[in-house]
Amino acid sequence: MNDSPNTSKEAAVRLILGEMGPLLDRFDAASKVMKDGHALFEKDLHALGAFMGRIEAVLQEAAESAEALRQLYARPTAPVDPVKRLKTPGAASVPVKYLVMCSIASSAMVLAGMLVFNKTTIEQARVGHAILGALPYLDQATKQKLEAAIKKSAN
Repeated sequence: MNDSPNTSKEAAVRLILGEMGPLLDRFDAASKVMKDGHALFEKDLHALGAFMGRIEAVLQEAAESAEALRQLYARPTAPVDPVKRLKTPGAASVPVKYLVMCSIASSAMVLAGMLVFNKTTIEQARVGHAILGALPYLDQATKQKLEAAIKKSAN
């Protein structure tokens, strides 16, 4: 059976289809990688939203506690004799409101540090997931270059 083209037009179509086939296969692989990356990105955004919600709840609770302490210590009390206060062992020399403000400020700094350092970790994890997802779809030469770069960065 003769499988050769009958006209030049048919030969040109076969030639174009022969060259387009691998490109379409790579496009399908790339679109799958993009869909996987989009799903991972959306998952990371949901996790970040939940994390920010927890941080907001902690900050709200800290603000409520600080307000309750402020109201508690804002009530007028009987005047204390300064001499008697100095003789009392373990008398606080720093007002409580300053201690509360310092604890709130240090908590805010810790939370901000966690956000800053987790941001880079989340970004690195996302890139790693994308690379691992794309690895099976890459041609051998690109795959070898990528593996060499990964090994080089690990050292």
